[in-house]
Amino acid sequence: MVDGVITINNQGLIDTVNPAAERIFGYQSQELIGRNVSMLMPSPYREEHDGYIHSYLTTGTKKVIDIGREVRGQRKNGDVFPMELAVSEMLIKGERMFTGIVRDISERKDTEEKLREAMRRVHEQRIKDEFISTVSHELRTPLTSIKASLDILKSGALTNDPEKSEALIDIAQKNSERLLLLINDILDISKIESEKMQYRITRIPLRSFLETAISDNRVYGDK
Repeated sequence: MVDGVITINNQGLIDTVNPAAERIFGYQSQELIGRNVSMLMPSPYREEHDGYIHSYLTTGTKKVIDIGREVRGQRKNGDVFPMELAVSEMLIKGERMFTGIVRDISERKDTEEKLREAMRRVHEQRIKDEFISTVSHELRTPLTSIKASLDILKSGALTNDPEKSEALIDIAQKNSERLLLLINDILDISKIESEKMQYRITRIPLRSFLETAISDNRVYGDK
């Protein structure tokens, strides 16, 4: 069998072990038979095991029996490992015995952990890609607006129209401020990661906000 099989009496003493259990825990059968099965458990399971048996025998409350669960085992060399445990009850010549079926799931857990790490890296890369894409767009928009405004002013097309020239300068200034805010936002990411960011939520007038957005991008749009 691949799974370890251990039988114990109602005092928690080991009666039999199969070869798979010997391999899993690193003991020979003669080192285990007659000893308390709690020796195969790390703390705090080791200290609590006899209490589980006593509680079941006196109250009938099942915490492990007939209920498969994931627990921790301890090998002879002291290594603690994850395992699945299923315990069943049986009567042999009128004596109550318990059978524990143990499966070492170390390899499966290791694979799951590697998979989670791979998924985490994929998720982080996707977030980075989205961030770069967003920042690129957010930088390009105000920069294009500033460049368009400066190009028109530099061309001399508005030399005799100071009002329109002033409007273009105003757009370039606002977009420069927008760029500065964006740079500050990027720097704020470190504050968010260190949980030192303080948020201030406020209401803003939607119409003026939209009008400003349209105005800031009008030159770019016209071009």
